[in-house]
Amino acid sequence: MDIRCRLWTAICHASSKWCGYPGLRAHKPLTSPVTQRSRRTYNCGAKQPPHCYIGQRFSWDSMFNRTWDDYKAGFGNADGEYYVGNEIIRTLAKLGKSDVYFKLTDKGDRVVHASWKNFSIGPESDGYRLTFDRLTYSGDAGNTLNNTNPWYTHYNMEFTTSDKDADTYTSGNCADLTQGGWWFSGCYSVDLTAMTPANFVWLKDDGYYELKHAVMMIKRE
Repeated sequence: MDIRCRLWTAICHASSKWCGYPGLRAHKPLTSPVTQRSRRTYNCGAKQPPHCYIGQRFSWDSMFNRTWDDYKAGFGNADGEYYVGNEIIRTLAKLGKSDVYFKLTDKGDRVVHASWKNFSIGPESDGYRLTFDRLTYSGDAGNTLNNTNPWYTHYNMEFTTSDKDADTYTSGNCADLTQGGWWFSGCYSVDLTAMTPANFVWLKDDGYYELKHAVMMIKRE
């Protein structure tokens, strides 16, 4: 078994988030700081690379109004809403070329998707800066994460929380305004952690998708 695949598997399950992959088989439970789920393994020789679910959102409570340390470590429950944590996301992305993939459901039950290749986030010392290959957008949701307007872009942005303001908004803190941490500029065209329905959105050509469910994944190339 490829050592990178072994590491990917171990780290993904250390976050206690389930991974979608053909041929998964259950093993004894694994306890983690977030929750407890059945441990699984990969057949690393299979054609389809594994992917890890790193975040899910579908309600309007205050779960995502968290501190820098919370977003660093991760929080939530794998059976409900969660964010696996910036340290785990960064480590997963470092194990090899990875895609970031979003599955979005709007209030009209339309399901759309978006992905980019070569996804990574930087170290904590650089604010978990978000990067990806800007020319590799695929999907039908819109090339929104790569908005070229500096006011709305998320590319090359540092992560911002209510207690650590790294956005480019000069009149305040975007995380305070939306009550959730994200890679804000000044402020956003995508916000999957906002506390209110009005801010839980994904920009499209003729307005916004007003979302009711969002899933974020990393997939190995």
